[in-house]
This record gives sequence, C-alpha cells and structure tokens, in this order.
Amino acid sequence: MTTVAYYPGCSLKSRARPCEVAGREAATALGIELVELERWNCCGTVFSMTAGDRMHHIASLRNLTRVQDSGHREVVTMCAMCHSSLRQVNELSREDGAALDTMNQFMDRESDYEGGVEVLHYLTLLDRLGKEALAERVVRPLTGLRVAPYYGCTLLRPACGAVDDAEDPDLMERLLEALGAEVVRDPMRVECCGAHLVVDRPEAVAVRVRAIHDSARAGGADVLATMCPLCFHNLDRGDDADGDDRLAVLYFTQLVALAVGVPPERWLDGGHRVDPRPLLRSLGLVEEASP
Repeated sequence: MTTVAYYPGCSLKSRARPCEVAGREAATALGIELVELERWNCCGTVFSMTAGDRMHHIASLRNLTRVQDSGHREVVTMCAMCHSSLRQVNELSREDGAALDTMNQFMDRESDYEGGVEVLHYLTLLDRLGKEALAERVVRPLTGLRVAPYYGCTLLRPACGAVDDAEDPDLMERLLEALGAEVVRDPMRVECCGAHLVVDRPEAVAVRVRAIHDSARAGGADVLATMCPLCFHNLDRGDDADGDDRLAVLYFTQLVALAVGVPPERWLDGGHRVDPRPLLRSLGLVEEASP
C-alpha cells in the first residue's frame, strides 16, 4: 500500500467531515494510506497577497515543516482552500529566499523549512493512479448518474496553485468517467460561488448559486460535485429557494467512495439540504432504506 502524508485542515474535522471520511476510506480501498500529520494547525485559510506579509504565511509553512520533519516528501489535502494556501506558500518559499529566511526565523522553535515538500490535491493523487487503474477498482459503477463537476476558484487560480487549466479543466471529468458516471460539462463550473460573501452579502451569493444550479440543471445534471467546503456550503445552502429545480450537492470524495464500495452509511450523513439518497436509490446505487 502506498503511504502519503495527509493534511486535513479545519473544515474537514467539523462541518466537512463527510468529505474526509469518504476520501480516506476511498483511498484505502484504492491502496493508498493517508497518514495524518501528528501535529498540524490551520493553514491560514487564504494566501495573503500583501507585500511582505510573512506573518500570514507562517501557518502554512509550519505545516510544511512538519511534513518535512515526518520524513515524507509529499503531502495531500482534500480541501481546495487548504491546498491553495499550502501550495502558494510552498512556491513562495522556493522562489524567494529572503522570504523563506524571514519565515524560518519567526519559527525559532521549528526546524528550518528547506522547500523539498510537494503539495498535492486529492484529485491529483487519484489522477496519478491513472484512469484505467481507477476504473479497475470500481465495484459499483455510477451508471446513470449525471454529474456536473464544480471547481470554483481556488482549485484553478492562481496558476501556481492550480490543479488544471483555469478556463477549461477536465480533471474531475476524467475521474468521473473512470467511476462510470455521465459527465455534464457545465460552463459555470469555473465561476465563483460567492465565497465568503455569504457572511455579509448572502443575497449576492444566492444569485451566484442560483445561476450555477440553473446552468447545471439545464445541461441535464442530477448532482453537483465539489471539493471545496465553502463551495459546498454555498451550493447546498446559499440559496433560499426550495423546489424540484434544486440539485443535490455532493463532495467528489463521496462519489469516489460510492464507486469503490465504501458503505454509504459511513459517509452519507443526511446533512444535505437536498437529500441525494432518493436519487441514488432510484439508480440502484444505494440500497433501499430498511422499514
């Protein structure tokens, strides 16, 4: 079994717990052991772009140092925002020696970071397996399930932290095809969901979310799939409208877990605003509920 260091981040230990449970169990089924760092802290959430603002980069660098000290050369994360923060700080440490020296001096109780860790996203880890190898591990093909992948912003921008092309990505699409799903290539998959505006301008987020749902539904999608906890929250709950025109929202890891045979009761907690279970039952992808 392949062993890779794993950084969970804050959201996956709280509201986005189903994403982590599904992702880790699916990885195990695929022959990958995700070894959680013994000590980790918040990544800082967003990468500060203010010139010289090294204090807001140290949180991510400290996590990279702990990966380095663990003896691993790679670290994988599932959260899109954590991946972006860790990856951008890692690139900064490699390109700006003065910045790295300043951050290392701040962390006087940690080892000096040397820039040798590679930051991977969970999607990239799956892609590295190869489409054919992933398809061979599928025990429950997602036949009949029409999925619209939703990337949002931080998986694709900026370029130094991107997992795929910002304008026309197909990473999730390739993986979904390997899982047996029918892919809906929706043009809104690279648009912003409104992000943190949900805190003080929820009406703006509602407009974005409605546009994303409408576009995916018009393309024939049954569900939206994302890898970002904030995107999941907004897409699932950022629009007050109810009715049959709302799509179910799932973490991409949940679809992988379903396809490779991880029992749904382990990762499907019923916390979705639009419950995906009736749809999945109708397609024979999960068993009927016991009376």
